[in-house]
Amino acid sequence: MEKDSISVVIFIFLFRLTNANYSDLNYIKLITTGDLVNNINNLDREVLLYNLQFLQNVPVGNHRMRLVFEKIRDKRRLENITLEDMKKLGKFIQGVSSYNLWDHFDCSALDHLYLIGKANLKLRHIGIVADCLIKTFGPDVYNNHEYINRMTSIICGFGVENLRRIDMDQFLLVNAEVFSNLPRCSRHQLKALYDIAVGPNVYGPPYSWDKSVINTLGRLLIVASIDEVYQIEDSRFRGITPAVVRELDPKIIDLMNELNIHLELSTKREIWKMVGLSYRILFEEARSTLH
Repeated sequence: MEKDSISVVIFIFLFRLTNANYSDLNYIKLITTGDLVNNINNLDREVLLYNLQFLQNVPVGNHRMRLVFEKIRDKRRLENITLEDMKKLGKFIQGVSSYNLWDHFDCSALDHLYLIGKANLKLRHIGIVADCLIKTFGPDVYNNHEYINRMTSIICGFGVENLRRIDMDQFLLVNAEVFSNLPRCSRHQLKALYDIAVGPNVYGPPYSWDKSVINTLGRLLIVASIDEVYQIEDSRFRGITPAVVRELDPKIIDLMNELNIHLELSTKREIWKMVGLSYRILFEEARSTLH
């Protein structure tokens, strides 16, 4: 009876984190907590792919993601996996191995590169892809906005000195999606990008940024000084996203409280992400609905 209750709780939790209509609870349980090693070969590939949409916001161990990814890859080179399958894999692309990135991926397949860049790979994997881009397109690949916009987080695989050489005109053409996918960049790398952004011929100092620019470049404020942030009008500061708030200097958070800045958080999920609550709390909330 207890197991049945837990299953219902898991279903409620997953249903609330996705727009999909139905899930296969047996697949969900197997992927998250079951004996996946001995059962992965018995899973239907299409059913597995379909159910991955329910797990994009659920913590899954690296080894489990590796098993799922290899099941879907089915010995194909990465660029030969259909784009539709890559999109369904989502965060499970994190299950790719270093070996596959080295020897089984043509990084000139820019649509695949784009999806890999959005998957939040480990830093060593990002470095492998960045090296591939340099070998394929030349040493200045990081200085072309068209490539940067396709690589998204892979930009974090380039050194600080490389990033400092990005041309100002090219920088202005980098889209918001790149700046929102920089979780693997070090503070030094973010500072290199920030220094370009605040140039007089680029976006200028933060106090001149409007809400739209802050929404685009907000992550770069992580390395801004308190004085620079203090000069931003509170009405403009509301363009910052919850993901960035989590990484701001605590002193800046205090400043926001002092200025009575209330962020525009439209859903509970955004609030949960901002404060970094564990998904287990959601389980507890779902469990309470059963009583």
